Amino acid sequence: MGLLAVGMGVLNMMLPVAWAVCADVGGEHTGAVSGAMNTAGQLGSFVSAVAFGYLVEGLGSYDRALMPLVGMLVVGGVAFAMVDPWRRLGEVR
Repeated sequence: MGLLAVGMGVLNMMLPVAWAVCADVGGEHTGAVSGAMNTAGQLGSFVSAVAFGYLVEGLGSYDRALMPLVGMLVVGGVAFAMVDPWRRLGEVR
């Protein structure tokens, strides 16, 4: 239960940063960038909620079903760490 509380705390510390990066990167297109991020997040949440049930049923374990989600979180974290908030949307280096 303690790890769940820590995980939710870290998640809630990440959210303001995600929206701030949208504003930094998007510039005059902040609304479009924020909307795209929110839409992708909602679609991912829906798909993962449905897929998780099938994974538990197919793999026979909640632990095994969580492993693909852990992998996606790690990939998402690495991808987010690679975002340069100082570079505006559409800027070419």
